[in-house]
Amino acid sequence: MIFIFGVLLYPITEHSFITKAIRKFYMARTKDNTLFPELGEFRSAKLNEKIDKMLPADCSVEAGDKLKSRIYKHRIIYIKTWLSIQMFFAKLLGPFFCYSCCGLNKHKASKYMRLYERGEETIENELDICYIIRTLRNLNIYMKNTSMTKTVKFEIEHSKANIINLDEDSFSESSEEDESSSDQEGQKSMFEEAGIKVSTSKVGSASEGGNKYKA
Repeated sequence: MIFIFGVLLYPITEHSFITKAIRKFYMARTKDNTLFPELGEFRSAKLNEKIDKMLPADCSVEAGDKLKSRIYKHRIIYIKTWLSIQMFFAKLLGPFFCYSCCGLNKHKASKYMRLYERGEETIENELDICYIIRTLRNLNIYMKNTSMTKTVKFEIEHSKANIINLDEDSFSESSEEDESSSDQEGQKSMFEEAGIKVSTSKVGSASEGGNKYKA
């Protein structure tokens, strides 16, 4: 009985996981404005302002407009519960699924199914354990050979994200403060906060026989 229940439940849980992972991990690129909700005037203005700040001063207007037109095609994926159910049965029944009975446009349905199929394939590839281990190993080798100096390694070990503060009464407040401070650009290191100037260059540390601290 439990085995039969598991067999029936597995496709539903798999579909739910994939749709949720697609929504959290990725954005969709499409010209169609009807598939997902638009940003609105306020968010569009904020996005436009953000792009303008990142563009170099010598960037031409044509190049900037070309970049903006490309970014404007990126949509935040929003899949409603009813749409997720329709996609599940469309995948399950295949050509026997009646789109008109569910009030789903066949052109839009093909775009949604393309989103699901490509998202499923991407998630399966990226969650492959061999791929994850190989990526972490390559990243570890790169960090050790470039920017992973003794100072940087020490700061990572003693960063606020790796420390559980037992002196704070409220964990949620202290964690929110740490997250907000870590999100700020140009955050000072623990040495800079203490008024110590330190060179984190890998080349400099190797040639000088270690990092030089100055009060």
